[in-house]
Amino acid sequence: MSRQLSEFQRGRIVGAYEMCHNAHLVSRTLGIPRSTVRRWIRRYAQSKTVARKPGSGGLRKTSAHTDRILYRLARAHGFATCNELLAHWKAGVSRMTVLRRLHERHLRQRRPCRVPLLTKEHRRTRLEWAMSRCHWRAQWKRIIWSDESRFLLHPMDGRMRVWRLPGERLKDKFVVEAMQAGGGSVHVWGAIWTGGRSELIQLQGSVNAVRYGEVLHHFFTSTVLPAHFVFQHDNAPAQHTDPG
Repeated sequence: MSRQLSEFQRGRIVGAYEMCHNAHLVSRTLGIPRSTVRRWIRRYAQSKTVARKPGSGGLRKTSAHTDRILYRLARAHGFATCNELLAHWKAGVSRMTVLRRLHERHLRQRRPCRVPLLTKEHRRTRLEWAMSRCHWRAQWKRIIWSDESRFLLHPMDGRMRVWRLPGERLKDKFVVEAMQAGGGSVHVWGAIWTGGRSELIQLQGSVNAVRYGEVLHHFFTSTVLPAHFVFQHDNAPAQHTDPG
């Protein structure tokens, strides 16, 4: 299907042709197919206008009202598949029409963001921690951040999609809460700070207080750290060490 020309482009075709009377030259100069140039030259000669005929193009199979119903369905049921939306919409159209109507409103199916499973208390305490430090500037340069992570050797390829607008990736209703699962994994620990990072330490087996203490001892004795540093724990249970 050829691209649709704007009225300005159609006017340029006619104006250029009236100057040189050479459709091939107009096509080459404007970068428009020769058949398109000749069609609009003929149409202008017959009607003396470059406006498109009323009703040009296929008829739209849905109304503005039914389109709004589909949009509300997608917003209310973000994790519904296209076929499920079509079953509830009952507009008698194809799956591709559903996609086109939602794309017109900037709704696209995207992979949901996976976030830690947090309780309301977790969220409250994390927000308090962040708000108490929101005015820090130079202090952040002294912080050493550490964390451990488990990389699955056989990750699950989730094919779930969610209807959302740009900028809504982290909204609660569009994320999938997930917990670490089996399938074989590699467990590692590391730390970063302004201007540096630690080596990546592979952890074997479960990490208890003793094992975590050994990791920290190796890190502090083998790493050149910034002056007056502050080591930031993430408060995970496996990182609780014995007093003293």
